[in-house]
Amino acid sequence: GQRLSEWKGMHYASWQPAGAVFALSDSQGNAKIIQRSDLAEKAFKLNASGGEPSDVRRIEWFQEVLSEDEGKKSKWYLLTQHGSRNLAFHDPEAGEAIGNEKAFSDIRMDSNITSVACSPVDNTIAVGTQSGNLTTWFASPSVDERARELFSIGAHRGSVVQDLRFSKDGLTLFSADAPETLQGRKNTGRAFGWLSLDLEKNKEPKVATNE
Repeated sequence: GQRLSEWKGMHYASWQPAGAVFALSDSQGNAKIIQRSDLAEKAFKLNASGGEPSDVRRIEWFQEVLSEDEGKKSKWYLLTQHGSRNLAFHDPEAGEAIGNEKAFSDIRMDSNITSVACSPVDNTIAVGTQSGNLTTWFASPSVDERARELFSIGAHRGSVVQDLRFSKDGLTLFSADAPETLQGRKNTGRAFGWLSLDLEKNKEPKVATNE
C-alpha cells in the first residue's frame, strides 16, 4: 500500500476505536494526536507527577461512558503505562494526567504490567501482569481520580499474561499467557474466554480453555 506519512522516534501507537484518530508517543512522553483524514497533528506531553516527563511504555484509548440522561457526554482519554507497574489517565485536550500529584498512579500493580485492554463499550479495564494476575477495574476519570478494582481472576497465576482482548461488543474478554515451564511442567500457552454474564455476578467466571 501507499505510505501516508512517517513519524520518527515514536515507540507506541493506538487507534481510537470510535473514529479516524490515532495517538503516538515516545518513551519520554512526547505524544501526538493525529487525524486520519488530513494527518493534522496536535503535540502534547504525557506528564507524570510534578509535571515531569515519565517513562512511557504503553498507550491505549479509554472511553469514559457517562449517562446522557444527566446531560453528560462520553469522553475519550489516553490510558498510559508509566514504568513497570503504573497506569494513568490523560486528557488529550489538556495534555496532563488526571488528578493531583498524589493521584498520578491511578492503577498500581504489585507485579510488572505485561498486557492491558480497555472495554469498547463501558468503563472496564483489564490488566495482566508478569506474575499471572489478571485484574479488572472500573474507572471514570472525570468523576473519580482513582480507579476501583472490581475483582481478580487467578487462572494465569504462575505464568505471564501475555495478551488481553475484549470482543467488539464488550461481552467477552480473551486472555492468553506465555509458553514456559512451570513447576517442572511445560506450559505450551493457554487461552481463555471470560463471559460477561459471570463477570456481572462478581464471581470468578466459568472458562472455555484451549491448552
